[in-house]
Amino acid sequence: MAHLFLIGPGGVGKSAAGRFVASMLGRDFIDLDEEFCARVEPIRSYLDRYGYAAYVRRNATLFGELLEMQEEPALFVLSSGFLVTDVEPEVVASNRLRVKEAGTSILLMPSRSFEESMKIVLERQMGRGLGLNYLLQQATFAARFDGYMELGDLQVFSSEGPSEVAKRIVDRLSARVSEG
Repeated sequence: MAHLFLIGPGGVGKSAAGRFVASMLGRDFIDLDEEFCARVEPIRSYLDRYGYAAYVRRNATLFGELLEMQEEPALFVLSSGFLVTDVEPEVVASNRLRVKEAGTSILLMPSRSFEESMKIVLERQMGRGLGLNYLLQQATFAARFDGYMELGDLQVFSSEGPSEVAKRIVDRLSARVSEG
């Protein structure tokens, strides 16, 4: 089986559910945001120093490096704007192609409803204690929602807890393999 990529906006539970999925499937867990912080520098300070366009480019480079290092299929949690942002469109297009060629993408979203998803995501994001700006988070989510809804080899809609979302993902993957 190829790599798995959890995609979606910040606050949908990619990292939390991803840890469960990786454990359930016996895969390495690779969170691109965590790796960026560990291998490059904290994302906020990188953004402050170099800007978002530079971050998009550096994050894509790091992703390529991590992908090449993996000898076994892994579960990757991708950054919220990795596949959906209007900055550096050629990099985003390349990211999408690399993900498509390397495995299965799984979109996580709390609901099919824009309004319900935005309410849940903003509540989660603002509760993380990261000092995020509510209006900026709202605008970012609104700008990216439709783009996300067009992605994902599998789409999982749930506002349940991480272990329940992980079970849904594993069930959907199993059904996909069975249909095969």
